[in-house]
Amino acid sequence: MTAKTQQMGKPRALMVEAWRWSLSMALLAMLAACGGGGTAVVDLVPVPVPVPVVSNCYDGAVANALGADDPFFVNAWHLKNTGPNQIVSADANDGVAGIDANVENVHRAGKGCTGKGVTIAIVDSGLEIGHEDLADNVVAGKSWNFSNNTSDPSPALKQSSVDHGTGVAGVAAARGWNGKGSRGTAPMASILGFALIADGDPAAGTTASDMNYLSFGARLLADATRSVVALFGNRADAAAIFNFSAGADYAGPAAVSDLDPMELAAKYGATNLRSGLGAVYFQSAGNEFMEMQEGKLPDGTQMSVACAALLESDVDLLGGELSNPLGMTCGSPNHEPSGKPFFYQVAAIHNTGKASSYSSAGASNWITGFGGEDGTDQAALISTDNSGCTSGENNTNNKITLLTKIGNAMSKLIADLFGDPASKDLNCNYTGRMNGTSAAAPSVSGIAALMLEANPKLTWQDVGYILAKTARKLDANIAHGENAVTFLPTAGTIAWNIEDPWITNAAGFNFQNRYGFGLVDADAAVKLVKSYTAPAGRRAASLVAAGSAATSSQFASVGLNLSSVVFKETGAVSGQMRLDLALTNNTGVDVNPGFLQFVVENTVTGTKSILLPAFTSWYAGGKSFPIKKAGGQQQFRFHTNAFYGEAITGTYKVYVLDFSKASGGPGKTLSFTPTLTSASL
Repeated sequence: MTAKTQQMGKPRALMVEAWRWSLSMALLAMLAACGGGGTAVVDLVPVPVPVPVVSNCYDGAVANALGADDPFFVNAWHLKNTGPNQIVSADANDGVAGIDANVENVHRAGKGCTGKGVTIAIVDSGLEIGHEDLADNVVAGKSWNFSNNTSDPSPALKQSSVDHGTGVAGVAAARGWNGKGSRGTAPMASILGFALIADGDPAAGTTASDMNYLSFGARLLADATRSVVALFGNRADAAAIFNFSAGADYAGPAAVSDLDPMELAAKYGATNLRSGLGAVYFQSAGNEFMEMQEGKLPDGTQMSVACAALLESDVDLLGGELSNPLGMTCGSPNHEPSGKPFFYQVAAIHNTGKASSYSSAGASNWITGFGGEDGTDQAALISTDNSGCTSGENNTNNKITLLTKIGNAMSKLIADLFGDPASKDLNCNYTGRMNGTSAAAPSVSGIAALMLEANPKLTWQDVGYILAKTARKLDANIAHGENAVTFLPTAGTIAWNIEDPWITNAAGFNFQNRYGFGLVDADAAVKLVKSYTAPAGRRAASLVAAGSAATSSQFASVGLNLSSVVFKETGAVSGQMRLDLALTNNTGVDVNPGFLQFVVENTVTGTKSILLPAFTSWYAGGKSFPIKKAGGQQQFRFHTNAFYGEAITGTYKVYVLDFSKASGGPGKTLSFTPTLTSASL
């Protein structure tokens, strides 16, 4: 599977084949249980215990081996943003001071919390383990290349663009204070590289399922009869953090499964690794806000979608007026039903304090990291490139192409100078064009490593909670006022929100679909670690409640399909919420799923969440793959973090809004009985 880099799209996961393993069916049932009505135990996560502070790294007295400062650090806005006068590797700099990871006071010039003793697994296309700015942090002999079953996942000697995993690794853990390159957000963390999404085929006898199990720390779930399992061994067992800057894009609803190997692997790792405290998993949210290059369709084919242009051309077919189509997302991390709640999904921001133009919005987003823009007109991130001037992004063969693209603006670049004698990088080992949510995810993975150095007793859920609690709200007017995204049906009286603005839920958490809980803040997170007590309401099990059969009516020229779900448990609080429903089309006409909008409301607190808006890339794919009339069915699974921390007791309304107006009233129903699952806080 080809790894896609930069804002053209995050690398997407393997096409998962039918998987085979020898685990007993009894254990499989426990791992994959999805519950029924009432309350059910569906997770194997142990109840956390109080966590003591066990490190004084924040005090700045750690004896790290330090050398010269890193030459590109002064240009690394994501580490320290000094504003528009900062010299960055781009034609222009509209940066806002302080829009950075806020790591300076945590690193304390290399004597503070730097991720020392914490291992990050880079699950990606590969990793150049001998790179001058990575080698000192690479755990010797513990990485893996599934193509040849060796411990060296380094990329081919000559590539035309940066090896994705090598660039990702540099954002997380390029070595600090060694006089080379820039530095990672965790510049002394240890790193592993598992080449799960490398170009080419895996070695004979290696299945995609086993590659997922091994790469994400669940070797006991892999098929032990296969040689790769024994060869891989315990390489991932010591990883505290897994970074996966990849996923899948969909132009139509994806198949829903409780047996997805990646999700089962992360569930296992969150339950068993780190002596039961759980490994922490981060995944990029996607680069499809504006368009989608390879959207999967239900028949296995793909299509590209430019949502805003399509909606503009179809203006007379929408049945109403869509305001601000440029302000709504084309792709959504909620298009991908698997992985959650174990993978924290990471969106991207630019140095201006607003979302990167490509960063996908979705209710499953957790946190925002640093992705920048393209690294030519506006700054991206400076990170590790393939070594040498004949491979990678900073490859002399790319010089003419880049010069043609940006002309005189090339004189403004700091990196990507192709070995120019006046550059800081004579050997072409770095690039200033690492971007995308692929860069945002490792920027947060590195910050999680700082947290775990400061307190190794944090559970995986503690890390997520602290990130959410300390995140910074920004871009206050997104999807609000003149930036609102609404749909007004013809002859309708209500302009329906298609994108939610910021909310503050009843537990005090700020949330917005494009940013999750907000921008990551390393200093605030590590400070909280020092005085942290696990929140009340933790439990070992998820809570599951089945709803009533949906009713259908016409309301303000919209098909309103509505069900209620009741959680009766008292004293419990919500973590990430999952909605499952199997929808049957009884309307008498085919229904394009892109006209449907899925909303959940907590009637006690008033918190509402658009789990999936209408008019995403599904609208394009739905033209060819509608939900068929006369009983056609489609299963959906979505996740939202909007209710995080709220008391769970009470009634939730589940809305399926049908902007096609096909449904509404007797004989014109979209019938479903929803199930809500609340993970632990």
